[in-house]
Amino acid sequence: MKIYNKKGLVFGILWAAMGSLLLIHALIMLEPERIRQIKDLIVSVLLLAIGITSVVRAYSKKASREDFIEKSDERNQLIQLKTKAKMLDLMIWAVYFLLAVSLIGYMVTENTAWGFLFFGPCLLLIFAWISFIVINIYYEHHE
Repeated sequence: MKIYNKKGLVFGILWAAMGSLLLIHALIMLEPERIRQIKDLIVSVLLLAIGITSVVRAYSKKASREDFIEKSDERNQLIQLKTKAKMLDLMIWAVYFLLAVSLIGYMVTENTAWGFLFFGPCLLLIFAWISFIVINIYYEHHE
């Protein structure tokens, strides 16, 4: 059999392996809480189904062609680009919020733990700004 979608095959094998390991874990390690064991069984069956489906689609020429067309569709790429841009904006605003909360917490309580909580979002913002500048410079020279 010929593999038409190697990436899909690798991801399918990984999903199936995770599902198998979770299934074995759920069956061998009995949980005192029945609801957690049922949840693990359901998740493992879903992981196995996704993995097996991906492996089968990797060997099918027609399914691989459909996946490629779906992936390279310009509308889907535009939606994905807009989604990533909006998600980045939301994450930056969440970091600003954490920054403000930790700064206010430090100012009100004068506890150094709040100061350390302030340090993490600062590092994230510095990384975001530096990566934004580097990516802008890259695209200015290559486009």
